Amino acid sequence: MRISADEAAARLGIKKASLYAYVSRGVLQRERHEDGRRSTFDSAEVDRLARERKPARQGEVTATIATGVARVSDAGLLLRDVDIATIVDWPFERVAEHLWGLDPGPWPTADEIPLSLSRTLATLPAASSATDRLPIAVTLLGALDPLRHDQQRAGVIRAAKSMITGMVEALEPGDPAPTTAGLARRLWPRLSPRRPTARRVRALEAHMNAVADHGIAASTFAARIAASTRADPYAIISAAMGVLSGPYHGGAGGEVHRLLVEAEATDPATALGALFRRGERVPGYGHTVYSGADPRFAVLDRIIADTWSDDPRLGIVTELRRLADERLSVAANVDQAFGAFTYLADMKAEASEVIFTIGRTAGWIAHALEEYDERPVRFRPKARYVRPAR
Repeated sequence: MRISADEAAARLGIKKASLYAYVSRGVLQRERHEDGRRSTFDSAEVDRLARERKPARQGEVTATIATGVARVSDAGLLLRDVDIATIVDWPFERVAEHLWGLDPGPWPTADEIPLSLSRTLATLPAASSATDRLPIAVTLLGALDPLRHDQQRAGVIRAAKSMITGMVEALEPGDPAPTTAGLARRLWPRLSPRRPTARRVRALEAHMNAVADHGIAASTFAARIAASTRADPYAIISAAMGVLSGPYHGGAGGEVHRLLVEAEATDPATALGALFRRGERVPGYGHTVYSGADPRFAVLDRIIADTWSDDPRLGIVTELRRLADERLSVAANVDQAFGAFTYLADMKAEASEVIFTIGRTAGWIAHALEEYDERPVRFRPKARYVRPAR
């Protein structure tokens, strides 16, 4: 809903002059009325800013960063002004280029990834996971790139394409896909033993697209901090990947996957009841940004239901979700969809984080490009010394 400047200022508790100062700094977006004299504002965006301006709780750190990559609000998710419901149907490469503001261009093929990458990864212990391989691939590709410090847009995007392709090729190979196939098609056999039908691969690609960017999430903030010091693109992605690996960020989909496995072994009610008995939270529910539904969940849930409509295990997913929905006051989020997807695709639980990492790399690079245009080292929070307890 659009509101007037007077109402926007009132909701924020500021003067109109301060309101337009927010506009000039990129904190708020406005639209001019057709008469050219008045401005209107998105009520959800104003309300979100009002919540952010409330006094911080002790120990809480808040920041507002102007960005044109994604618009995240209760009204929905837009990536460069395109709704997520449209974005999920694009090829992943097109989504990445859309975020980077780049005309379509060639991506590296599997044959163009250095052989030293596969040789190094072959030395890893058998117990190493897929998530162990991604940061190693990024670090090694950076070490092999003599132009890694090129921070011109074309140079950064060249590095980004190399990293994303390298991450896919770094995973344990399954049945070989054509080396010139799209990234999602090449990724599928490295994560799932099931046949890569067109519908399944499109479902995988939709999940990559749905998490390509989501505003200033914790990992994206880490990427921007690294970019503000003028770190190279490989170091920026390494910094972001470290933050994403936490169980409250990229690992949450894996928790949903494991809950579904338990529900299959027992039944949905028993699995959920065991979670309540242990005093644990139900994974895949609630969000710090959305007061209502996560728009990414809705679009992915429809794709999952269509792709696995004939799989009896879809009933386990549906029943577990029904039981949780009846007992929780918050809505399902994107992690709920990721866990259901990897479970139905017979992937390992860690596959959720792998897909999330590869998809979100597109957004991290878009934010790095924005941050390179800002004043260097602009993030320096003030510290308040607290005497240690004796």
